[in-house]
Amino acid sequence: MVKKGGRFFVGLGDMLELGEAASSAHREAGRRISDSGASWLFTMGIHAEDVKEGAIAAGMPSNRVVISKTHDELTTKIIQELKPKDTILLKGSRMMQFEKVSEGLQRHFGLGLKTNAF
Repeated sequence: MVKKGGRFFVGLGDMLELGEAASSAHREAGRRISDSGASWLFTMGIHAEDVKEGAIAAGMPSNRVVISKTHDELTTKIIQELKPKDTILLKGSRMMQFEKVSEGLQRHFGLGLKTNAF
């Protein structure tokens, strides 16, 4: 994790094409995000509840796990919490189109965000 004095946030979209393992894999992702020391978890997709369940089970406060239904809602909720020096990792399957969230954050905050789309 790259951290420069601020808090660490995670925005997680569905990991698609996991088949029968999808629910358990998303719960495990939530647990690992909680264990990473993330301050906030923002999630979106059909497995968002699984991610939330895993994070809360691992000790993340429920008021720090936010589920959104749209990219715009997710972007707005992240913007409401981010402060200078905070770091956010956005990750989801390509079909989740998280570049929309990244672009929204860039528009709001301006330069300085590093993005990688694979």
